[in-house]
Amino acid sequence: MSYYDALALVRSGCIDANAYLQLLAETITRVMRTPGRLVQSLAQSSFYAWTKFYRQDDNAPNAIVSYYAKRSLTALALDLSIWRETRGRVAWMM
Repeated sequence: MSYYDALALVRSGCIDANAYLQLLAETITRVMRTPGRLVQSLAQSSFYAWTKFYRQDDNAPNAIVSYYAKRSLTALALDLSIWRETRGRVAWMM
């Protein structure tokens, strides 16, 4: 699930804050358990999605990372940075 998909669910009241945090925790765990996160940048992950992510071999976990999950965490980091720098005046978060 993307960052803004989950955020839209909580903002609309479809899920509560705890469910949102659980989704976020699952995404963080998924990325952190993938050694490929240290090898493949977000740009590379997106670029090679059709040739590597969707055609994985035995070494895939060590060489690649899901661009969906890594993109979601990048969006979260950007949002939190904007929130911090503007002291909460500007952000897409709750």
